Amino acid sequence: MTPSALNLNGESIGQVDIRPPLSVAPGASVREVLRLLKEHRRGSVLVCRQGRLVGILTERDILRLLAGGHDLDVAVEREMVPDPLTVGPSDTVGAAVERMAENGYRRLPLVDSDNRPIGEVDVEGIVHLLVQHFPQAVYNLPPLASPPTREREGP
Repeated sequence: MTPSALNLNGESIGQVDIRPPLSVAPGASVREVLRLLKEHRRGSVLVCRQGRLVGILTERDILRLLAGGHDLDVAVEREMVPDPLTVGPSDTVGAAVERMAENGYRRLPLVDSDNRPIGEVDVEGIVHLLVQHFPQAVYNLPPLASPPTREREGP
């Protein structure tokens, strides 16, 4: 496919590899979430109340808690990021990339019109989409972006 054939603002979020949602109730402990993240090899868990998204807790959040010596047996609702940014099925890949870039996120929950998690869009899924569209450009990159300088630059 030619580069002009891919328009991130025209590609549906459904074109991205979507990970199934990993969710817990607000009363689950942070320790339990940590175990789930390790077991499922995931970077975040969605916090849901009655099937609707109310928050997210990421590996970064847990690292911050560990570094601060916080109690890991507290309820996840005390440490989660409430009302996280999301994407919907009708959003474009471009919209997801823009939200991620503007906010420094590596993943966004994918929710339906009732705010029920459908999955999770992450950077890895978006990169896979780009590789599918531009395999020659990606697979033929040189091992180094630019050769190292052999001599000192400047005066």
